[in-house]
Amino acid sequence: AIRRAWEKHALGVGGEVTARAGTAEIRGMFKGLAADGALVILTPDGTEHTIHAGDVSFAELERLRNPTP
Repeated sequence: AIRRAWEKHALGVGGEVTARAGTAEIRGMFKGLAADGALVILTPDGTEHTIHAGDVSFAELERLRNPTP
């Protein structure tokens, strides 16, 4: 119930996300959180990836941080 409530209000759900861990990079749609709290990314080929650690950037958040005039 807590996870669903969080996802309902989370910025970026359904939007573009990039996760980097070491030299690996995964780009896709932020689908939500797995039961264990991992970030779930759906890539364009339909593969779901669960990310437990790494650097994550959300396109929507980056647009808010760096608005274009």
